[in-house]
Amino acid sequence: LSQNPCKDVELPSMPQSNKRMLSQVEIRKIWNHAKQDICVDRIIKLLILTGCRISEITELHTDEIDWGAGDIVLQPDRTKNNRLHVVPLTTRMKHIIGPNINGYLFPARSELGHTTTSGVRIALSKYCKKLAIPHISPNDFRDTFISHTARIGIIREHRDRLTNHADPSVDGKNYNAYEYYQEKVDGLLKWDAEITRILNEGN
Repeated sequence: LSQNPCKDVELPSMPQSNKRMLSQVEIRKIWNHAKQDICVDRIIKLLILTGCRISEITELHTDEIDWGAGDIVLQPDRTKNNRLHVVPLTTRMKHIIGPNINGYLFPARSELGHTTTSGVRIALSKYCKKLAIPHISPNDFRDTFISHTARIGIIREHRDRLTNHADPSVDGKNYNAYEYYQEKVDGLLKWDAEITRILNEGN
């Protein structure tokens, strides 16, 4: 038999996924370390609770809060897929957001006037070192939300609405106009209860 001409050729390595799901212990450590009166920490808590994209929270403006209905309402120009995104607010979220103010909910002395993604990244890097946990990026909170809400039994169809993922199916693109509002409420309340369990588990 002839020698395999490829025997000395090194196979290419598979690309590594950048996704990271925080464990329940890590969620508890980050949450307990975050202070209620610091903008970056309040942003981190809302990322954990809502599954929103980082810019959707850092740039949150008082005009995007429907205080009467108790919702965050993000217009299409504020979302990645240009779709309206309504996030029902739990009592815990309302407490983190705080009183009705004018302007950005998380102001900062930046040219943009609000806390930036880079500001959150820098804070997270410091927290991870202090808490002795692996690196966390702001996007990891979204992956964490999706993974843990799946773990507690929230079905994919409802998770997609919670995270404003576009439905690529024919039904989603062309026919299904249902807003899934009550399912969002139920899902976020269920996740909020799970956060309470995770936080209490360390006591």
